[in-house]
Amino acid sequence: MRLAIILMTSTLLTPGLFAQISTQTLLFDYSLGASFPLGGLPEQLGAADLDGDGLDDVYCSTNFPPELAIFLNDGTGALAPVQTLSLAEAVFGHDTGDFNGDGIVDLVIASVGLFQSRLQIYPGIGDGTFSAPSADVATSITLGPIAVGDLNGDGMLDVVSTYSNVSGVADHGVQIYLGDGTGQLALFDSLATAVPPYEVFTDDVDLDGAADLVISTASFGLTLVPGTIEVRMGLGAGAFGPTVFVQENLFMGPMRLVHLDGDALVDLAVVTQDFTIGFELRTYLGSASGFQPSQALPISFGSGVLAGADADADGDLDLYISQYDFMTGETGAHVAINDGTGALQSTRPLGISGNYSAYSPIPIQLAPGGSPELAFGNGATDTLEIYAEPGVAVEAFIRGDTNADLAVDIADVVALLNVLFVPGTSPLECDQAGDANDDDHLDIADAIAILDRLFVPGSAPLPAPYPDCGSDPTLGSVACDAPPCP
Repeated sequence: MRLAIILMTSTLLTPGLFAQISTQTLLFDYSLGASFPLGGLPEQLGAADLDGDGLDDVYCSTNFPPELAIFLNDGTGALAPVQTLSLAEAVFGHDTGDFNGDGIVDLVIASVGLFQSRLQIYPGIGDGTFSAPSADVATSITLGPIAVGDLNGDGMLDVVSTYSNVSGVADHGVQIYLGDGTGQLALFDSLATAVPPYEVFTDDVDLDGAADLVISTASFGLTLVPGTIEVRMGLGAGAFGPTVFVQENLFMGPMRLVHLDGDALVDLAVVTQDFTIGFELRTYLGSASGFQPSQALPISFGSGVLAGADADADGDLDLYISQYDFMTGETGAHVAINDGTGALQSTRPLGISGNYSAYSPIPIQLAPGGSPELAFGNGATDTLEIYAEPGVAVEAFIRGDTNADLAVDIADVVALLNVLFVPGTSPLECDQAGDANDDDHLDIADAIAILDRLFVPGSAPLPAPYPDCGSDPTLGSVACDAPPCP
């Protein structure tokens, strides 16, 4: 039945039955919106509300010379440079928080020089600028990425930093620096890791009221030793329990603690590499018993940054991933769309490429209610670049309704075959409706899928949205320029 129908219909059209057409329209078409000169090579980027107006501001560290440039949001979605902090060493870690209890955001920076590292707190003034450091802790070990949280439950912010000893001694892990509420820090404890740490984060993983630590070790860009993801549960008063390994024997890329599935438990996302599997974006959903493996999404690139933001304005967190080639310095950006349950769809390119910092991009929210912008540090021009996109509308259609008459019948098969094989035929108004088998391509397989549904008893329904109007739960690369449903 199926073969007879498809041959009968297609012979009315034109030769070339098995030709395929693939639409590759980007759902997220970012373009350069603003560019700001920097004093050196851009490295790490951060976004936070630095002046208390409820909007994201941006700061960017540079090397050659080591500086931290601060850009404030003017409330209309535009940035303006307001201050550049001169630093003695290169920034390896950064975060923000109110360390002196005055209600104003402060900056904490871990920097590394030839002979020492520094952990410094720059108190905020309130207008988005910062005064000289209130805390300046020097150490002979090499500090790295940091995280801020109340690690001992006294209501005051503390800092945890990765560290390693470059003297050849097998000494590496994380160090805990307790804050006293006046803008000072003091070393409290060191926790060893099995191999050198890459990143550290803190959150209440098990919802018991105590801060916990999540540590990734052995970056695929820094070592040939496979790494781990380690969790140390907080016991209170700054103490932590034994190491629980979430993942072992993979090279670790960027990691983030995020909320992917809508519950109160924090989830984990990380880019990993295995020499036999390649690169993957792995997710672990939080549970009462700890992080549980959820998904391993293959990706075709290494990454220097992983960050969360609502890319498609559906109320859940999606993941932005930088594409970074450590050999050439070439970068790009992709986004993995979350379906609301924590399941990620295949990554989509954002139409950006160039020679950027390994620590770019980061999503930022410059205007209330707007779609996320992307901040890049361009290493080719020593500039901070802001990319914007027009947003993604919620497109309502019926899967298989290629002629946009709000019904799925044989006329839709004819309309699709005309588009595929008759030169000069106008394109579909909604390619997503024509993608009947939901594989991100328009081809003969979509016509076969519709015919199966119409004429083969017991065949499975077409993928959602079908048979009623709705939005696509699996956003892909095909677009819907004129959604037919009201």
